[in-house]
Amino acid sequence: MLLVTYRIKGIANPLWDAYQQTSDNIYLRYLSVLKDERVAGEAINLITLKKAKYIDLHEIFGAYRIQEAAHPLEAVFKARQEENSQEDQSELVWSIYQITGRQEYYEYLIQRKFYLGNTLIEVPGVLGILNTTLREGSGPGLDHERRVAFLSLLSRDGGRKVVEDYLVEVFDEKIKSSLDTTLRYQIAAHLDSERLNLAAQRYEEKYGNGLWPHYSKRRGWPINDLIASYKY
Repeated sequence: MLLVTYRIKGIANPLWDAYQQTSDNIYLRYLSVLKDERVAGEAINLITLKKAKYIDLHEIFGAYRIQEAAHPLEAVFKARQEENSQEDQSELVWSIYQITGRQEYYEYLIQRKFYLGNTLIEVPGVLGILNTTLREGSGPGLDHERRVAFLSLLSRDGGRKVVEDYLVEVFDEKIKSSLDTTLRYQIAAHLDSERLNLAAQRYEEKYGNGLWPHYSKRRGWPINDLIASYKY
């Protein structure tokens, strides 16, 4: 749901009404992204009334850092590990990490690159990790990872400066990039910084592909549409 992805708070009351009418927990999950104050109490109430299990609502308990959920969720995770389950547990581990902040869960998330396709993930050092991903050499799977990292950075606080620095180096051909020229120009037009605009113009003057004059007229290119349309 795009309105939730972009945290449009005006959608909160309609979502709450939908939850009240259907009792479908998916609406609570949507509301937790918006940090709606009604969600935490309702989630605890569902557990108290035995209408749900901790694992059913782990995203909510993680988002609100509800301490009483830590032990039950850790027990589920450890039980799955003992079963040698091959299923990726990153979603559950992210919930536990938000509550506990423990290093072992941080390392699990980093090893599985959970931060790449999920712009809500804010583990320590994530901007630096994504920046490194952008600059890794080419190879199987890395082109995809670079593109995802690129778009992920644009959705994070502080990430746009990382993207700007990267694109200036790409346009000036100091580093190579597999990102297509159209995408580079779209992002440059969206960021609309003088430094980046000049770099894009230098690249255009050298190669004359005609794209930058088109995109440069569209300042503030709607990057949310680009991010939403890209399939991680």
